[in-house]
Amino acid sequence: ATLVYTQEKDRGGGIVVFKNVKLSELYSWNIQVRDQEKKLAEKEQRPERIILSPSAWQPEVAFGGKADIHLWRLPDPLPMVDSHLHIQSNHTAPLPLVWDKIPAVGNVLEFLRVGWDTRAPDKETLVKGVVAGSLGVLIAGAPGAVFGLGGFIIDQFRSGKVNVGLDQLSGLKFGESGKIGANKTDLIGKTLARLLAKASTWKLPFFANGGPTALATPLPMDMHYGHFHGYHGEPIYKKQNGVFTFRLNPFEENRGSISVQDTKAYEPYDRQIRNTVNAAQSLHNKWKILPLYHYDPRRWMEKSDVPESWETPFKAVNTSIQMSEKKWPFIGFKTYTSLGYMPLDTALPHQVDFYTRCEANGIPIMNHCTTAGMYTHDKPFYYDLWKMDPDLKSKHILDSGIERQEEALKAHISQLHTTIMDLNWTESETKLIQAKLNWFDRHYVYPSAWEPVVSCWKNLRLCLAHFCGYDYFGTKKFPNGSKDEKTGMVYGFPETDPGQFPDKAKTNPLIHGLCQLVRPDNQVHFDVSFFFVTEYNLEAIRNFYHWARGYKNGFMMDRMLWGSDWPLLATDSEKGKYLHEDQLKGYVDMNAKEWINLDPELWLKMAVINPIRFYNLEKLRGHLEKIFEMPAPVAFKSSATTVKELYAQSPRVIK
Repeated sequence: ATLVYTQEKDRGGGIVVFKNVKLSELYSWNIQVRDQEKKLAEKEQRPERIILSPSAWQPEVAFGGKADIHLWRLPDPLPMVDSHLHIQSNHTAPLPLVWDKIPAVGNVLEFLRVGWDTRAPDKETLVKGVVAGSLGVLIAGAPGAVFGLGGFIIDQFRSGKVNVGLDQLSGLKFGESGKIGANKTDLIGKTLARLLAKASTWKLPFFANGGPTALATPLPMDMHYGHFHGYHGEPIYKKQNGVFTFRLNPFEENRGSISVQDTKAYEPYDRQIRNTVNAAQSLHNKWKILPLYHYDPRRWMEKSDVPESWETPFKAVNTSIQMSEKKWPFIGFKTYTSLGYMPLDTALPHQVDFYTRCEANGIPIMNHCTTAGMYTHDKPFYYDLWKMDPDLKSKHILDSGIERQEEALKAHISQLHTTIMDLNWTESETKLIQAKLNWFDRHYVYPSAWEPVVSCWKNLRLCLAHFCGYDYFGTKKFPNGSKDEKTGMVYGFPETDPGQFPDKAKTNPLIHGLCQLVRPDNQVHFDVSFFFVTEYNLEAIRNFYHWARGYKNGFMMDRMLWGSDWPLLATDSEKGKYLHEDQLKGYVDMNAKEWINLDPELWLKMAVINPIRFYNLEKLRGHLEKIFEMPAPVAFKSSATTVKELYAQSPRVIK
């Protein structure tokens, strides 16, 4: 049962749980009501009931300074929305983007690859590095062999001498993710539609009949240009002698190749889009899948391999004023700057035009916003590549800290009398690589990188995904309030008075940047996807919640969207292994209930009210009915876009 406070004296005979509660006991939102329920439950020796009260406004009771609390439930007026998940096949990803994304082992190999590519030695140096480094390990514990051997292993994979298919790579991941990802995009979409109905927590306690229609907004991925040379319109893959080839090193033209099998299986973006449309328009999927269209500005440059106008993608997306030209059910744009371009990039044309048109037409944009995920494999080299590129270096601002580190490392190397790396070389190089990775994140990924966009287009509907990443709220190694001395990274969110702004020195920089970016005078939202609530981050999450619900009248509670990031959930080493076979249901059962326990009404906003408003679904309903050639479910026909409106439209009382 759910207890809902209402300012109305009589709701038509509902069960009165608390009669004539003093108004003073309700002023502190619903906390006092919850405390009363806890005491009553203890007295009656029964479980507590979930408390839901309208937090959007303070109780205003006109009869004698007292209020009644009635037991009632909402009818099913709106769809529940999973605002962040994927249905694209593993075969939409070029292999270079994948090789460092294998859990655990892959992360180690990627670190080795970075060390190897930075020096880019010839074969003779490779042999010397392995032999001399191995001897160094035996004699003095020198780490040279680690870099040398790691570089050799990675070189075998990338050169095509060892062909590992994407299906084999996905098999190294856990459970459902690898199995599902090996399918084609349209088949994965059909699987999603079936699993949505099985996620038990969709059936929330404050709905009378178990909850309304569930739908999802899948995010396609255009990864064709996801490397530095995408700036020049060059795709990752080029077809040569019947197979796809790719750069072995971003500084050179030497190329490796993938297998014939992977070449045939590769699903380019135009095919991925067609398969996404097929999945959404499948008879049993209609009104369950409303996808976004991926916009990578590098694809729409005149010098790309498929030159088309920057305006072409707008023909695929529905707006409140026009239906998509191709009668496709896309409801917004997906962007992914960590694939290798800045939110507002001086090296790319038409970004200003893109944002201007999106703002004018009310088209929402969802962007990945965490340092994890499918970032470009050239990420460690972007700083150097910018400096070396004759077309781009004039637009590049050097980082003085990185320049000093680089000069110091060169000076140290020049003093060595042997080709064998010493400890100082390795340590200095590791710090330099990390500094260049941090430079990329600050300019391409962090919420602060979006400030130029948000400042220019205040009415742009922008959502930054993943709440910046749940690990930044706290981990076992770095709980709330701690600091990684090696990187200087702060973890967590401090206890903060709602009248103040979080202390920058005590707040994780991504989270702090997000809080700065989301303001009452703009339309920036954020989603909580691939976000596990754990014992290590719960304190920071609660601190954020108690701060945000009171900060500037709690407007941030209206900017949160919920998502799962299915089927990538099992790639989390800490929590993913507990999701078992049906990961979507497992994630909802494990994770969404934590948000309901924190505040049921916040969950109602995150999964129902806020995404309906952000995606403008009520105004798109007519267009989508024409595209799907069938009426919208009853759940789509409510005009409620706030919790207060939802309550006002819900006179029904459970007796």
